[in-house]
Amino acid sequence: MNPVPLPAPRISLCKLSSFPHLPIELQDEIFQFAAARDIDHEMTTTLMLVSKWVSYRIQRVLYEIVVVFDNGKVRRCYPPHIEERSKDIIKFFKRYGRHIRCLGLDPRAVHGLGEQGIVTALQQCPSLKDLIIRQPCSDQLLKGAQEHLPHLVRLSGHFEEPQTHLDATQPMYQKLTHLDIHGHEYLWDDLLEFVIQIPNLTHLAVDDMDKQHEIVLGALKGCKKLEAVLLVTLSKGVAACLNEDSEDEPNDDQYERVVAVKIKPYDNWLNGVRRGLDMWELADQVIMGRRKKREGRRDTNDEDRSETSPPS
Repeated sequence: MNPVPLPAPRISLCKLSSFPHLPIELQDEIFQFAAARDIDHEMTTTLMLVSKWVSYRIQRVLYEIVVVFDNGKVRRCYPPHIEERSKDIIKFFKRYGRHIRCLGLDPRAVHGLGEQGIVTALQQCPSLKDLIIRQPCSDQLLKGAQEHLPHLVRLSGHFEEPQTHLDATQPMYQKLTHLDIHGHEYLWDDLLEFVIQIPNLTHLAVDDMDKQHEIVLGALKGCKKLEAVLLVTLSKGVAACLNEDSEDEPNDDQYERVVAVKIKPYDNWLNGVRRGLDMWELADQVIMGRRKKREGRRDTNDEDRSETSPPS
């Protein structure tokens, strides 16, 4: 008698036994691939029901880049672009803040939440790496946030009042490498002293202003790791370089690191967090091109000297 055939094994929708052991970067790429092709938002919603672990990984992708507007409107900037509305924006941050790595705060969001609300929201984002505050940063706002963002790498802010509580020894500034800072010229006496104390600062962007020579020289001399200083003017374009091919190329090794750019701040920031070309990368390309030109001229001069020198 033939044995009764056993039923075919059920195929699991998603075999997760080994998946969590893949490198984090590869996990992110897999879920980014899925999210980028989910035009109607149905697939990611369904996948989030598979398990808590899958839900966590998808949320990590969907809420990586967030912009907050007024009245609780939140835009997730990872494709597809989805706008959500939260009645309680602080509750939104408590739920999803751990996933947010790039955050843009619109001026209307600051007015809607108040400075203490912004500080409370930032405290829910321990993994935040890139922050742009499109509103004058008050002394109290940064004072409240600087203890809670230990992984911040890039910061863009605007100042309209003296900053008496800026402290480069705070956790917020220990990993900071890129600082885009704008403010009135009279504030720079204090701001420059703060900037040169940031231990790992490699890129600094400031307004193109009358006092720029003093600021640039002070930053180049005071910041030991500084690789580029950007002089910023506003434009409708995104990170359009000024005078890259002009005859007035800087010959001084220090000023070789100074690049003038035109940007539209929010679009420039969004390009950068989406891993596109932003003003920082453009400045690096310009500086690298200048160094190659200088090295080429030096090699040419060395060859000319060797040809004209008398034989020994």
